[in-house]
Amino acid sequence: MKDAVVVYRCTECGKESVSVGWLHAHIEAKHTGFGPFNIIPNPFAIGNFDNDMTMTEVLSAEDPERVGLDEVDDVA
Repeated sequence: MKDAVVVYRCTECGKESVSVGWLHAHIEAKHTGFGPFNIIPNPFAIGNFDNDMTMTEVLSAEDPERVGLDEVDDVA
């Protein structure tokens, strides 16, 4: 069995996540205007999965490589 890492990327701003749910929440909060003035997300708004998927890029890494923490950006 080959382990593949799947990463989801927002096509609007480039945010990446290994969780499609987190990325869709990001898309709805930041790019679709579900909140008042597009600042505060509305927790009662119903998301549009099909629209979210049009703004989602799916990337797969077939052969992940182990690296040290000093080689990774955004890790303190």
